[in-house]
Amino acid sequence: MLLIQNFTNASVMMSFDGLTNHFPLLNYSHIILDIASNKTREGGFYLSEGQRLYVTQIGVPTTGSVYLTVFYGKY
Repeated sequence: MLLIQNFTNASVMMSFDGLTNHFPLLNYSHIILDIASNKTREGGFYLSEGQRLYVTQIGVPTTGSVYLTVFYGKY
């Protein structure tokens, strides 16, 4: 699971490849992505080990930070 928190005073754009804009994150907001819950041997939506997440400005933030927290569990 990914927890992405935008504690800046401007909206930001998130990207999984650094080229394509995938989703915006409004100022002072957060999103929780349960990415690997549907991973199977045949496919599913998951991130590979070492995958990067990119953030770019939509507005110009003057305060705050963007935080990424990763939760990983294995059974």
